Amino acid sequence: MTFRAAYARATGVITTVNSTIWSLSEALSTLRLVIAMVGSVTLVAGWLIVDAHPVASINRRLAGRGKGRASTTPRQS
Repeated sequence: MTFRAAYARATGVITTVNSTIWSLSEALSTLRLVIAMVGSVTLVAGWLIVDAHPVASINRRLAGRGKGRASTTPRQS
């Protein structure tokens, strides 16, 4: 992920959280807020683990082969 993409995602998350967190706190009970928090932290952690996994980077490289990008791995004949 490029720096600009990470910055854009972080800005979007902050904007969403700032406007939504107060509505959620009024609408949901404490138990449901805790469940939502644990679920969201789990999803973000899982996303980071899967995105950093070597297989994911290999799949991204293979997907970019036919789109005019230069590949860092040599083709096998």
